[in-house]
Amino acid sequence: MAMKSLTRIRLLGFLVILFLCTSVVAAVQTPWQRGRIFEVRKSVDSKPLYWIANTPVTKDEVTYTIAVDVEDRLIVGVYTVDKSHNAPPDEWTRGRPIKLLIDGDHMSLKPVSGGDVELRIVKRKRVGSMRPITDAEMEEAYSPASASESLIHSADVEPKQNESRGRDAVAPSPSTIATDSNAPVKPAGGPVGIIDVTTVPYLAEIYVDGASLGYSPAKFTLPAGKHVIRVQKDGYQTWSKDVTVLDSSEFTVYAELKKK
Repeated sequence: MAMKSLTRIRLLGFLVILFLCTSVVAAVQTPWQRGRIFEVRKSVDSKPLYWIANTPVTKDEVTYTIAVDVEDRLIVGVYTVDKSHNAPPDEWTRGRPIKLLIDGDHMSLKPVSGGDVELRIVKRKRVGSMRPITDAEMEEAYSPASASESLIHSADVEPKQNESRGRDAVAPSPSTIATDSNAPVKPAGGPVGIIDVTTVPYLAEIYVDGASLGYSPAKFTLPAGKHVIRVQKDGYQTWSKDVTVLDSSEFTVYAELKKK
């Protein structure tokens, strides 16, 4: 009898410990949060694989930078397209609600279908409060039919966001920001020129006349005239240069940032 009682006590103790461990693990798990897509940018970098005579054989490496509004923060993450990481869904447009999970320096974004998109966080920035996301809006964003509606909410959400944000968080006009480094967008009317901004290291934030236009490498179409290009990245000294854009011109701005 004494042996049976001791066995029962040990079994009960084991079950209690197992229950407590399970409760602790469940408590520390980070819940999925709600956010809004702020920007999706694509950059292509040609990596040399090998040389044939004096000719390099290269492979294009495609990297996506995705910025997400989360409450009063702007979280920026990056990832490279490979066999296990595809390009982001077409429906991820500015202002669209999205579910995200932040774990240290990594962020997971949940699409409507398929596996989660894993990103490495490269920047966190305090901004104005995000416009609240309703349950109905989130349900609509994650309904199967919404995947084909790539422009859902983007037209009516962005102006409301900008009204409530501080000066540093106001998004640049769609007429001056290039969403693809190989496809600059021209401002409407007037003489323009193209600048191609390349930095070392990559993924430095680019400012033109004080407005953030995204991350390097990038190509922009700007009105002809004088502009101030500023490049910043955490851990590096700020780089800036005054440039003059001529009508129908195209030139490269190369910025090599020095560590602090």
